[in-house]
Amino acid sequence: MLRRGVIAVIALCALSIVAWAANEAADAASVTLQGIVTDEAGKPVRGATVTAFDDAQRMSVSVYSSEDGTFRLPGLDAKDYRLRARLLGMDDTTIAVPAGRSSDHRLVMKKAADLDPQRPGNNRLDLLHFEDEKDALNFRMMCVYCHQVGTEGFRTPEEPVDWEVMVTRMDGFRGLYEHTQQTLVDKLLDTYGVGAEERWPAYEPPPPPKGEALEATVTEWQMGKENDAMIHDLEIGLDGKVYTVDMTADAMEVLDPVTGKREIFSIPGGKAYDSTDAPIKGPHSVEVAPNGDMWLTLALSGEMAKFDTKTKEYTVVSGAPAPRKRGGYPHTLRVDATGEKVWW
Repeated sequence: MLRRGVIAVIALCALSIVAWAANEAADAASVTLQGIVTDEAGKPVRGATVTAFDDAQRMSVSVYSSEDGTFRLPGLDAKDYRLRARLLGMDDTTIAVPAGRSSDHRLVMKKAADLDPQRPGNNRLDLLHFEDEKDALNFRMMCVYCHQVGTEGFRTPEEPVDWEVMVTRMDGFRGLYEHTQQTLVDKLLDTYGVGAEERWPAYEPPPPPKGEALEATVTEWQMGKENDAMIHDLEIGLDGKVYTVDMTADAMEVLDPVTGKREIFSIPGGKAYDSTDAPIKGPHSVEVAPNGDMWLTLALSGEMAKFDTKTKEYTVVSGAPAPRKRGGYPHTLRVDATGEKVWW
């Protein structure tokens, strides 16, 4: 007859074996994608961003090629991937990686024939010259914090009147100096208007990353409907989840970075998430309260909202003191340390 203590030991051993087997199974289900990035001559390429795209989960993981051009992406689920290499000065290259093939991947990169599309935002902004640094700072604070100056989308206006309309909308709060308001349209036309790109100085890509930067790993998750989302702000909740607002969808979108699960919570009275109607509430900013609640500014409807992260329920109130039904354009907010006062 076995004594109770012996039975307990046997049971414990059985549990340990089960746990060990489960861990072995989990390890077996994961793969490491590895290989090398080279140029056309076979020379290793350092500092290229190598990204494994998981289209099924709408996410990706990126690392950087090392000094000898090699890369390693460990701990991935065993499935199909798209593997892309990207580096300023080179054209992107992408290969398909079927499930089960984890090593000896070679990504060959060609020198880019046209570098202008690769100019980052700071380079395009530096093309715009101000005589006074105070004017430049005023422009950056009033416009550039939100608008991506110099990008293709920014440069869509063609006629001076179109640029005038854009500048008026961009400076909706009239924060620019008056003398800048009078000269900005001409300055933008001269720098970004039709044909201006031909006068830009040649773009020279910076040196590729090196040292500690090559040790970084970047995980990204796609949020909202593809090509139909405006993820505008985010906050890390006390529960470790990422809370964002989608202005296009009139919704709070929540990501669990551990599991990759995403949830959508439509704002009462706003556009339904599967509707094609224009947004009504326009959530702009989100801030966490000491008790874990999330406070939102609803810019389009002039309201404020509180999202209870435990009950998943909203409380929506006017964005102005009573008896006003709405505020103008509630924009950015803060919650005090007690959680009893909210500023916006």
